[in-house]
Amino acid sequence: MTVVPFPRPANAQLDGGITHEQAAEVFRRFCEQGQAAPTIAHVMSVPYESVCQLLGGAIFSDLWRHWCNRVMP
Repeated sequence: MTVVPFPRPANAQLDGGITHEQAAEVFRRFCEQGQAAPTIAHVMSVPYESVCQLLGGAIFSDLWRHWCNRVMP
């Protein structure tokens, strides 16, 4: 069995007003729970613009690639 490490930066970095951990949670809510971007932004109290940029791959592109490979094989 091949284990692929989850992409994680050395420190908690802010990109677009959210941290790496928050970005991972946004993807989990979007891909696994099927929540919409406005709902995620409201529940997590993060900027809606950042959620849209994140889901579009403009910020935290490492997470975007990870979730695209996981959800859309």
